[in-house]
Amino acid sequence: MSDETVAVAEKLKIPPRKGFWAECMVQHPGEAALLVASYDALSPGEAVAWVKSLFQLASEALVPGPVDAFGPDGDYWGWTARRLSRGEPCLVSVRNPDVAAQWIVTPVIFLPMAGRDDRLLPPCSGAFACPAGWPGHSGCADG
Repeated sequence: MSDETVAVAEKLKIPPRKGFWAECMVQHPGEAALLVASYDALSPGEAVAWVKSLFQLASEALVPGPVDAFGPDGDYWGWTARRLSRGEPCLVSVRNPDVAAQWIVTPVIFLPMAGRDDRLLPPCSGAFACPAGWPGHSGCADG
């Protein structure tokens, strides 16, 4: 974290917190992957529960018959939670010939959100711009 961000966090009296960022990406052959969902979790168990529920739903739609994820010890979901607890990222995927879905969970540090009072915003706050081509977003100011 930059000194400016730390100063803002101290003024707001909201400390940064550890958590997990999970994303679900879908990709058709020959096309770029598309972010279809994201989730911020406070614990490995919460992150795994989100991924597991979407994995089961997508598996039913993409693959005929029962599907489960298997880890080295036969318990993929427990294995995933243990990896996250150690600060290691995880990947879960399911695919068929027409589409692939994958979930990526990464340990992160969530910074406190600053209010819209310009005096409290760190200098980097104006540097973000929405990527071109985001559906429904023509830019941060009007998206």
